[in-house]
Amino acid sequence: MRRRKSATEAESPPARRTRKRRSLSALRDKAKTGTRRKAPSTATPSEDSVSIDSFAAASLKQYGSYVVEERSITDFRDGLKPVHRYILWAMKNLGLNSKSKYKKSARTIGDVLGKYHPHGDQAAYGAMATLVNYKLSPQLVDGQGNWGTPVDNQAAMRYTEARLSAMSDIFLLDKGYLKTVPMVDNFDNSEKVPLYLPATLPMLLVLGSSGIGFGVKSDSPPFNIDGVYELVLLGLKAFRANKKLGPNNCAKHLRIDYSYGGVQVSEDEDVANLIKYGKGSIKFAPEVNADWKNKLIEIKSFSPGFRSSNVIQKKLAKFAEMDAVSKAGDDSNEKNPKSGPLGAYFYIKPARGLSEEKFFDLAEQVFKELVSSESYDLGFTVRRADDSNMFVKSSFVTFFNNWIKYRVQLEIDYLQALIDECLTQIERTELLIFGVDNRQVIIKSLDSKDPDKFLITKLKISAEKAKAILDLQVRKLAKLEKPALLQKIKELKAEIRQYKQDQEDPTPRIAAKTKEQFKAYKSRVK
Repeated sequence: MRRRKSATEAESPPARRTRKRRSLSALRDKAKTGTRRKAPSTATPSEDSVSIDSFAAASLKQYGSYVVEERSITDFRDGLKPVHRYILWAMKNLGLNSKSKYKKSARTIGDVLGKYHPHGDQAAYGAMATLVNYKLSPQLVDGQGNWGTPVDNQAAMRYTEARLSAMSDIFLLDKGYLKTVPMVDNFDNSEKVPLYLPATLPMLLVLGSSGIGFGVKSDSPPFNIDGVYELVLLGLKAFRANKKLGPNNCAKHLRIDYSYGGVQVSEDEDVANLIKYGKGSIKFAPEVNADWKNKLIEIKSFSPGFRSSNVIQKKLAKFAEMDAVSKAGDDSNEKNPKSGPLGAYFYIKPARGLSEEKFFDLAEQVFKELVSSESYDLGFTVRRADDSNMFVKSSFVTFFNNWIKYRVQLEIDYLQALIDECLTQIERTELLIFGVDNRQVIIKSLDSKDPDKFLITKLKISAEKAKAILDLQVRKLAKLEKPALLQKIKELKAEIRQYKQDQEDPTPRIAAKTKEQFKAYKSRVK
């Protein structure tokens, strides 16, 4: 008796190999339009399935794009990750500028979660803490209370307070430049948020960046703001001469600011090679003070390998076992007057009877023990400076030259906004002049049954203009003098001519603005 073949067996291998499954794109089209895209002629008409492999790959790609765009990687223009941008934007909308009173951090985080970033409160608060704890490089948020140290977590958000820093006010949230930034919908389309903040310094260099996303990463140390400022002015000169800066120019002006207070002990050549070639290790050591008078060796900052409690305790235990050491301890606390800027304070007491020479030998040995390296693989995966939100991997030097292009375009857009404002003022002033010239007719129209129709007929103007005239305060028209209004128009037209001239070559204006902002910042952070 012949066994009946199963459905799987009955289908020949070639038939199975040629079967076509509906593509994910076809399903997307169906979801968008409500209609089914015509299937290829080789497909089985009744089939309505997607392979698990295809679906998984597409879903993973979609999730990866979300992680990169919304969480992991900084933006080309402002050097901020989305959560950091939302925090600054929320604080701005709460009126928490650098001169306002501090407000509970929980208030800011509540707005961030409810309006812009619907994720975990601790994650958002942790991101806020990173903006506060740039204590040796510019802070974007000025915090009050216990915001933690490299070895201790910050207090709960209900205990800490914060406001925007001078850095954010001056270089990121200038109200004039904000007018040029595209606004996009938030996650539930209930609020508008800026696509990026109009940075007037390359914040990616000032703050540094470390982020890993779906197949992408950014890795850069923070650089001293003075050097970044000098480099921007040099980059503007190069742009005006239709040139680009090379790695030597960048390496000459940029100096690494180690975030934890360590002292750079590598040669300047090591830093230059890091910038030129994108890879390298820079050695740092903590600040070590050898006080022979008080018989004490003090350590007041952290080095890369010396910023977790476990590593610190192991190092101190190793020092304590030395014959020349009687005690090694940890009194790290920001309230300790002897501590460094991040609350670091470790001490080593020499053994009784240790000679001065051996004491300083011990201090040198401690210093060498604490030297460690920070490895960098410089590369920036950032959003391009346009509305596409596409991502691109950029070298260090390429990033900076492209940022200069963005800065020039930002100024051109800002000048255009000023031109548009002047044109609006001219239009309104001309309307006032028209109202002054026809004051009696306007007053008479107020006694008619249909003032709009009366003005349209008598003055032969459009309905829109008639409405605008009637919106004017008649008493105000009586006080206005035509010569003053004509002079105002003359001045506005002169401003427009100057703005248009600046648009042709905005670099001198940008340089002057950058110098002004930098001076204001330095005066605020002394």
